Amino acid sequence: MKKTLAGLLVALFAGSAVIAATSETIPPKDDRGTLSLRTSANKEIAPDVADVTIVIQTKDSKSLQKAVEDNKEISNKIQAALKGMINPAKGDYIKTENYSASPDYYYTKDGKQTIKGYTVNNNIRVNTRELEKAGSMIDKSFELGATSLGGLNFSVSSYTK
Repeated sequence: MKKTLAGLLVALFAGSAVIAATSETIPPKDDRGTLSLRTSANKEIAPDVADVTIVIQTKDSKSLQKAVEDNKEISNKIQAALKGMINPAKGDYIKTENYSASPDYYYTKDGKQTIKGYTVNNNIRVNTRELEKAGSMIDKSFELGATSLGGLNFSVSSYTK
């Protein structure tokens, strides 16, 4: 009886393996498969717009009003100089961004917060199609009191062309 039971089990396992293999290798009649295609193209183009951000930071140890006035004076000088370097007819513009004024604090030995002065920040953003003037604009801004360059970005005005 042991031989008969063992033979029967072997026959069952062998039969199920054949059935499983057969059912996996025969695709259903409605299975059509999938074709995927991806493509990309790159083209290098020269920028035609420069975006320059000039930062003016002023501080005063006693008066917020004084820090604001100093910042305004420097900002006005820079804006006047930059206006002479852009061409609004081509879409060039200048604007103020991220203006802020805040007290500067320090902590005493006993943990008390005390104002030690005031800081005023002002960013002037210039957007121009006069790419060759971007360096001169930055130089002139520093000559007139700018404290740092917030950014210089080149881009294309129209990607559809």
